[in-house]
Amino acid sequence: MRQRLFSFFCFLLLSVAATAQTSKVKVVIDNDFCGDPDGLFQLVHHALIPSTEIVGVIGGHLDGGHGFTSRADQATESAEKATRLLNALGMDGIKVVVTVRITPPFPSC
Repeated sequence: MRQRLFSFFCFLLLSVAATAQTSKVKVVIDNDFCGDPDGLFQLVHHALIPSTEIVGVIGGHLDGGHGFTSRADQATESAEKATRLLNALGMDGIKVVVTVRITPPFPSC
């Protein structure tokens, strides 16, 4: 009985492991790639993990005076950096878009 139970659990674990290796998690990455380099590391990390599939990247915007850029179009710069990095990794088929910055009509609290 113990041997059958052990065999069943081994079969179950191998089945789960085989399923986990063949299925991929689809991700959309949204980050300010022109700020500190953590966003670029995140992008490379997701690109190199075999269990993830990047289906899109969104270049975000920082508040003025933040990050490692002085450009006013930070979201565009973020998208450009993400595109260059994906091209260097041979993943140039991934859609990279620029986020739209919306200024609310009311003052922030």
